[in-house]
Parts: sequence; structure tokens; C-alpha cells
Amino acid sequence: MKTNQHKRKAYLLLPLIIIVCNCLMLLIFAGKKDFHIDEVWSYSLSNSYKKPFLYYWQIGTGEIGSETRNYKLSEGEENPILIDKDNKFYEQWHSGEEFHNYLTVQEGERFNYSNVYYNQTCDVHPPLYYFLLHTVCSFFPDGFSKWYAAVINLFFYSLSLIALFFLGRQVFKSDKKALLAAAVWGLSRAGLSNAAFLRMYMVMAFFTILLAYFHMRLIENYKLKYVALIFAVNLAGFLTQYYFYIFSFFITASVCIYLLFKKRIKQLLIYAFTVLASVGAALLVFPATLVHLTQGVYTDRTVDGLTGLFDRSNLLTYILQDYTGLAYNGKTLLVDLLPVAVVAAALLYWLKFCKKETHRKEKITAVIGSVHADYTVLLIALIISGIAIGKISPYMPYFNDRYVFALLPLFALPFVSIVCFFAKKAACRFKKEKYAFISAAAVLMVFAVLSNTLNENRYFGKSRNSSEIDSILAEAADGGTFYYVAQREYMIHAFSVMFKNSDKVYPAHEFDDSLVKRINDNEVNAEAAYILLEAVGYSDDDYYKSSFKNGINYILSEELDHDFELITDFYFGNDIYGDLYHLYKVNYK
Repeated sequence: MKTNQHKRKAYLLLPLIIIVCNCLMLLIFAGKKDFHIDEVWSYSLSNSYKKPFLYYWQIGTGEIGSETRNYKLSEGEENPILIDKDNKFYEQWHSGEEFHNYLTVQEGERFNYSNVYYNQTCDVHPPLYYFLLHTVCSFFPDGFSKWYAAVINLFFYSLSLIALFFLGRQVFKSDKKALLAAAVWGLSRAGLSNAAFLRMYMVMAFFTILLAYFHMRLIENYKLKYVALIFAVNLAGFLTQYYFYIFSFFITASVCIYLLFKKRIKQLLIYAFTVLASVGAALLVFPATLVHLTQGVYTDRTVDGLTGLFDRSNLLTYILQDYTGLAYNGKTLLVDLLPVAVVAAALLYWLKFCKKETHRKEKITAVIGSVHADYTVLLIALIISGIAIGKISPYMPYFNDRYVFALLPLFALPFVSIVCFFAKKAACRFKKEKYAFISAAAVLMVFAVLSNTLNENRYFGKSRNSSEIDSILAEAADGGTFYYVAQREYMIHAFSVMFKNSDKVYPAHEFDDSLVKRINDNEVNAEAAYILLEAVGYSDDDYYKSSFKNGINYILSEELDHDFELITDFYFGNDIYGDLYHLYKVNYK
């Protein structure tokens, strides 16, 4: 009877946690103003008809690495490796409608999944997430809204909370700790960042939790239905994000070793064949996977990552930062020393409260609790996968922990275990055992708050600009004519959201004499035109930015035949590290 009462309480509290988490996410989405370029690509790759990118392109060997997009303009051209230097897109006029159509589903293109499939063969990701986003957008043809992708994230965010609860129940055999694990992940920076980023990582997280859950059930009670469910989840995960292969590989290897150790050879063969079949099925559904994983970007990342596999990993930093707020952005002394300090403090605390545990084995058992085979397999696969993904994922100056987003919900389990253990020991020390769980919950909630306050969130899309500047940009974009000059030409994809409301846009590679002549000649007979210039990519060098701005002002003053004014300097990209741009207005006489 008592067990049934606990279950009823859990089933009442879980929806409450989901509601609280979703209300918080609704507030975050309501305040979202800026889009990361990858979020823009979520829409364009889902909706643009036979045009996954605005032009042929190849990112060079700069800070963000080398990456080739296999985009074909016609059936006769295959796998171009070109930088756009032959006027396929730049140095030409484009209408705002072209950018609008790039991001939206048109009336005759609704539910056109073959087009989405084609776009993804040209990209470097599998198609499932883009199918989902295209489906939502197809209900709103010719429309664009952050809420289309947000709905998908909110849905899988809720499902992930449910799945994490059931996984926690399987691990802890306790509804209270399972609820706590769901709440800790859902309210911390780990869960909120994932849900706020309009990409496939939230969907991937759900499938990752499910895969862990079904594997734990399989180890506890081997049944063919769990094998079949693992096949289905594997297939869905493989078609969502390629990093899912890494976690699937390591948890599969761990389970195979476990079954071999138990001499359950028949079960091992059935299980291994099923996993291999799921890989084969994914390749049959999306054969471009082989090209994506064996050519260019993914191969280079893997080779580079594996050569430094035993270097310091950022995994612990990500966990501390996203669950506690006690690690900070950037490679600072604090980031290097804090994990060591935390481990040392934990050991000292353990020694202090475990003096009565004289036997070494008893001490170990006291720290990790009763060790179950399924939990052990999960932890081994989780840690190795996290280290591997952290090493082979691309270096992103500002967005890097997203590659382990899908694993972070699983780290809530050992995090809750550790905090609950020390809370119990402290409560026993002060003879307040009944307050042990409450104390642990309070500590974990404090960590959740700190994770969101000590580290500004890069994924919430809060504009660095004042509301006045945001209004100026919106007014300029509404029917305006633009000359766009970028040091990183691919960034024009990110500005599609702004340019879709404009009249005409002229993208240029350089601010040179030929561009000044075009502005002077007023080729499109505009009453006024805007010049939009990227100041300096990722650089934070104020002197460089100031020199760049002074140089532009000098050129305009000396060579422009019309009156001009600097409308505003603004940041574009995200809430912390948005790149600096200058917006000038030319008034034609």
C-alpha cells in the first residue's frame, strides 16, 4: 500500500516538475531575440526548396576549422569545393523575398520530405530533426517564427524529463531521487541550454536517455522486447545526430563485455546482431551518412581528437559549469584547478564522515552505494563517450558544450547520488537523518540556480543591444536596401532573418572602390541605402575594431558623393559573444 502511495505522489509531482520547467522555458523563448547561425540553418535546411545554402561554399582553415558543404546547383555538378569567388551569389543584387523563401515553406512545398532529404545530403547531418521542423513549418506556409522550432524542443524537453524520471527510478529504486534527478537536469543550465538551442540536440537527448533506460532494463531482465526497442531507438538516434553513434557504440561494447563475462553467448549474439542491424538500417535510410562520416569535416575532427585523446578533457568542466555554475567559460586557471579542488574536497569530506568505516571495501561501498551491473555499464559508457565526444567535436569559440548536451541528463544520476550520499552522512553526523533528503534537494536546487546565474547563458538568444538599437535594426530591415560586407562571407546565412524583410541586398566580399562606385551610382534608385559591415569576426581587440571603424569613416568621407551617417554599432549573434557590426545610412540627394 505504501509503495502505491509513493507511486501516486511521484505521478503527481512529475507533471508539476514538467510544468515548472516548461513555464521557465516559455519565458526564455519569449525573450529570445537573436539566432545563432546554426539555428538559422535549422530552418533553411528544413524549408528551402533545392537550395540548402545560398551559394557554394567552403569554410577555410580559420579559427573554426575547415568544413566543406557538398551543395549542387545542377545535376551535372558534383561535390564542388569552391569558395564563392565567381559571382554565384556575392556581387549580385538579391531580393528580400529570396531570403524569405530560403527560410520558409511555400504553399506548393508543404510536407515535401524528399526536398528535406536532398538538403541533408548536401549538409553534414542526418535528416530526422529537419523532417520534424519541416512538418511544423508546413502548417504555417510562408511564415517564420522562433516558436516553430521551440515547440519541438518543448515537446522533447518534456519527454526527456519523463524518460529521465523512469531511468532514475531504475537506477535508484527510489521515486524521490528519480524526481530529483529530473528536476536537477530540467532546471539547471544543462537542461535549459539544450531546450533553448533550436537544433537537434534536444531530440537527441531524449533518444539517449531512452537508449540508456532500455539497456538497463535489458541487463536487469533480458527480454527480446527490450532488444527490439533498442533497435528502434538506435535507428531514430542515428538519423538525428551522428554523435549518437558514439554513445551507442560504447554502451553496446559495455553490454557485450558484460554478457560475455556472464557467458550468456546466445543473448550476446542476438543483441549484437540487432545493434548491427540498426546501423545497417540507418545507412539504408540515409546512405549519405557514409560520405558525411568518411570525407572532410567528421574525419578530420576524429583524427585530430584521437591524437590528443589523453590531453585534459573539458568534460568535467562542462558538467561542473552546467550543473553547479562552479566552472567558468574560457581556459582560465580556475577552470583547470577547480575540478581538482572539488575532487580533493570530496575526498576530505568523505574521510571526515567515514571514520567509522574501518575496512577499505566498506568505505568504497559507502561512497558509491550498492553497485548494480546495469548502473556500472551505464557509467562506464557515459564517461568514455563524454570524453570521446569532447575530444573529437569541433572547437567552437562560444558554443562548445552542445556536443555533450545529450549526455548531460545522464550525468544527473551520479550527481544526485554523490550529493545525496554526503547529505546523508552529514545528517547522520548531526543526528538529523530525517532531513537528509531535504538537505540534498536544497543543495541541488541551489546548484541549479548557480548554474544559471554564475555563467551567462549563450543559448538563450538575448540581444546585447538596447531595445532602441533593436528597434533601429528592425526599422532599417523593413523594406530597406542593403550593401552587406562581411569578413566571413558565410555569415550572410545568419542575416537571412534580418534580410527577409528588406527590399534589396547586395552582398560584397570587400569594401573597395568598386563597391563605393556602386553606392555612388545608386543602381536600384533607392531613396536611401544602408551599409552593413562586419567589424572583425571573433576578435575582441578594441584597438583593431577602432582602427577598422576609423578606416571605413575615412573612405566614406573621401570617396562617397552622398551624405552618410553612422546609424549604430551593434552586436549580432548571441547574448554574450555577438560579433560587432557597423550600420551606416546613405541619404541620396
